[in-house]
This record gives sequence, C-alpha cells and structure tokens, in this order.
Amino acid sequence: MASAVLTHPLGPYLVIGGSGLLVRTSFPTHVPNVEYHSQDITDLQGLRDKIIDIQPRVIFHLAYPGYAAEVSILRKTIIDGLKNVLQCAVESPKVEALVYTSTDQVVKKTGKELTEDDAEVWREDSNTYAYPKTKAIAETLVLAANGPELKTVSLRIPGIFGEGHCHFIDTNIERMRKGQQNMQIGNNTQLFNFVYVQNAAHAHLLALKGLFPSPDVANPPKVAGEAFFISDGEQIPFWDLCRKLWAAAGDHTPPEKIIVLPFWLLFILAAVGESFYWIFTLGSKQPELRTQDLEYLRTGCIFSIDKARTRLGYEILVDQDEGIRRSVKWSLEHERGETDGRKS
Repeated sequence: MASAVLTHPLGPYLVIGGSGLLVRTSFPTHVPNVEYHSQDITDLQGLRDKIIDIQPRVIFHLAYPGYAAEVSILRKTIIDGLKNVLQCAVESPKVEALVYTSTDQVVKKTGKELTEDDAEVWREDSNTYAYPKTKAIAETLVLAANGPELKTVSLRIPGIFGEGHCHFIDTNIERMRKGQQNMQIGNNTQLFNFVYVQNAAHAHLLALKGLFPSPDVANPPKVAGEAFFISDGEQIPFWDLCRKLWAAAGDHTPPEKIIVLPFWLLFILAAVGESFYWIFTLGSKQPELRTQDLEYLRTGCIFSIDKARTRLGYEILVDQDEGIRRSVKWSLEHERGETDGRKS
C-alpha cells in the first residue's frame, strides 16, 4: 500500500493508503512537504521497520483494496493489515493516535435515519457481504484498541466524490458517454448520504484535533474510542445525485425519457452473471453488475451527523452542488487533456 508522511506540529503524520482520493499521489507533481513510501501492510516486519524509520506521532489509516476485491484479499488487507498497523502503533513509543477511515456500510441499513447510538454494526457472524463485514470487524478492532498507549477514532464515510480520478465521477461520466444516463434502476425513492472529498478530509483533521484537546478547554467532548458518521449533511435519492452530475457534465435528458428498470430483473441478471464469472474465473474477477451493489441501491442508507457536529465541531465546508460542479469540471478537463495527449 502507498503511504504518505506529512510534516505538522502534531506530526509527522503517516497516511496509510495515500494513493486514494482523500490523499492523492497520482498527480504528476507530488504535494510539498510530503514524503512517499511503498509498503505492504500485511508484511508485519516490513511495516514495523517503516514505522521505526518514520517515527510518526499520528497514523491515518485509509488503506483498502477496493470494495469489489476477492474475499480473501479483503480479509487479508482490511483485517490482517489493520492488526499489523495496530500492533506496530502500540509497539512504537512515538505513535500516540490512529484515525481510521471506515464506511457507512459497517452498519445494518434500516431505511431510517441512523445515529451512532442506534446503528447495529455488522459482526463476524452477520449475514452480509464481505466488504461491509470486513470493514465492520476492522472498525471494532480500532475502537477496542483505544487506551492509554494509543488513542483511536473511526470516521464512517459514505459514497465519496471529488477532484482527481474519482471512481464515482469517472464511472458516471463514462455512462453518459455511452448514452446510459437515461436508465434508472428502481423507483429512486430510497435516500443516501454522500460526501465531497474536502469535507471528508476536514473531518479527519477535526478528529485528530479532538484526540488532542487543548489543555485550556475544560471537559472536552469525548472523541477517543468513538465512531462518527460524516457526510455533506444532505439526504438525496441516488439517481438524483447522478443526474446532478450528468447535468454538470452537459446532459439535459428530460424526465419523460428515463427508462426505469425493476430491481427484480436486475437481481436475476446479476446473479446469473456472478455465477458465470465464478465458474470461468474461479472468483478472480467480478462482473460490472453485482447483487451486493443492487442491494445497496435497494435499501438506501441515511444517518445523522449531529454527533460529529457536536463533538468534532464538524461543519460543511463545501456544499454538495458546488462539490459536484468542481468534481465534474476537473474530470472533464483532465479527460480532454488525456484525449489530446493520445492524439498528439
């Protein structure tokens, strides 16, 4: 996994998984005052040596292999890799805190707005898919590790979008290029939370600040050992967000032209496709349409960010519409640049 080291008064920080969207390293020019390292977090001794060399005070753990990865890879990276990170953090006399990037999928969806207190976190014996289960197990380990030797906190991030090669933005623009923006799965009544990348990054810094409260503050809010839902503060149907994205990219498909595909039909097609992929690739590849993605769309997931507002001081820096505009603008500009480069 790629990682980045940032210099700061509370630092240095070690950002594990630094090649993703929250901390991007895929740009031609790297971020100033950041060192970049490559290290497999499932290699305990290699990770231990790296942390001894860097001597971070704080670790931000964002690494994961992608939600569509094989079950064995998900477990090895998300659970076993995290155990190594926690072990090395506790062993190190320098590391004082770990901020974990979790997901809203670690909790059972009910179709109603959830709070941290009433959300049911998946367990090892829960009947759910591999990605939410492994992330839930990892989050539980992170919060259980909180103590005198290591302060921990977990941020439950929903669907994320932003500048950079963001999967959600790029995938939907590609669908528009293929003329698929007039298709919709389901009746679009279930609500979701999303988060713009700058808001998500802001929440991580606030969580870190909350782990090290000022000695001048009497009775600071409890942050260590806690989980927090983070979002843009808006609840929106999935396809409404997609249409905002497509509109920002120049699409003006009228509502009467939208074709609604029923969930039951797509579930059948997805199940058949998954069976064929399993037979012919032995599970090494995943089809584009998967039953767990359809289940996510069918159920919806909304939650309150009141706890983050109250204890972290979290507020929305960039509203969702502006975040979409910025994200799509970046994607279209770089898409044109890449196309021009191929032609030249």
